[in-house]
Amino acid sequence: MIETNRCRMTKVQNRDYKKVGELYSNERVKKFLGGIVSDERFHGSFDDMINCDENSFYFVVRLKDNNEFIGLVLLDKQTS
Repeated sequence: MIETNRCRMTKVQNRDYKKVGELYSNERVKKFLGGIVSDERFHGSFDDMINCDENSFYFVVRLKDNNEFIGLVLLDKQTS
């Protein structure tokens, strides 16, 4: 877990499926994901987040005050 004064980042877990799915279906977010993401594609992507290798880290970001979901962060090792 990573914490700031206002936020908490924790590894993505199965219980985050609904909130991460809402993020992926958000109209404003879709344009950065390359367009519409099908349910099947999202399910596969979420599974990859849960079962990522040691070079990738997926975190959900929540406010500390009320545990409100505010985002998703990916940290990935850059390869040449």
